[in-house]
Order: sequence, then C-alpha cells, then structure tokens
Amino acid sequence: MGALLGALTLATRSGVLGLGRWVAFTCGGFGFSLVLFAFSRHFWLSVALLLPVGFCMMLGMASSNTLIQAMTPDHLRGRVMAMYTMMFMGMAPFGSLFAGGIAEHLELRSQSQLARSRASAPRSCFSSTCRRFA
Repeated sequence: MGALLGALTLATRSGVLGLGRWVAFTCGGFGFSLVLFAFSRHFWLSVALLLPVGFCMMLGMASSNTLIQAMTPDHLRGRVMAMYTMMFMGMAPFGSLFAGGIAEHLELRSQSQLARSRASAPRSCFSSTCRRFA
C-alpha cells in the first residue's frame, strides 16, 4: 500500500525540479521507518510501520531513476541506464549475502538496525554532494 502511494505521489509531479529533495527525504524516511520497525514488538504496529517503508522505498527509487534519466544527455541515456540498472540489480545479491552473514551472528533486531544505518548513508552522501538537484 505504501509503495502504491509513493508511485502515485511521483505520478502527480509535472517536472524534475525539487526531485532531489524527495530523494534525500525518502532515503532518510526509509532509514527512520526501518529503525522504528526494528524496535516494534507488536504485529499490527509493525504492519503499520511498513507503510512508510514502502512509500519511501518506492518514491526514492523512482525519483532517483527519473533524475538520472533527466540529467543524462540523449546520446548517453541508454548506456547510463544500463550501468545504473546493472549496479542497482547486480549489487542486491551482495547486500543480501552481507545481511545474511550479519543476521547469522546477531538477532533480527540488531540486523534491522544495521540495515537502517546502511539505508541512511546514501542520504548523507546525496545531500552533501548533489545540492543543485535539491
């Protein structure tokens, strides 16, 4: 449900101006929502906390994809998107392997908190280096 709301939110936008702020906001919101989820001990609270997780995840991924396509010159767009897709999809198995290795030694709550710190790192990097798109 949250991912659907995120996609609909992005669909209402008419341009890319200010989209960088959305990327920074959603990276931070995703990490913060994951921390709250990690501390939750009640099933229905956990279900409710997954709504902002899905919203921020979908809006952040789609916004960054839109920004990359808008910033890339036409003659390079195919190559840039191929590299972006390869890095985005190709790195996921390594992240899963890393998370599984950590989860083997820590309890789920600690692993979720570690995932939050990994999710917030791109926000800091993006916010500090790409202010012209914010």
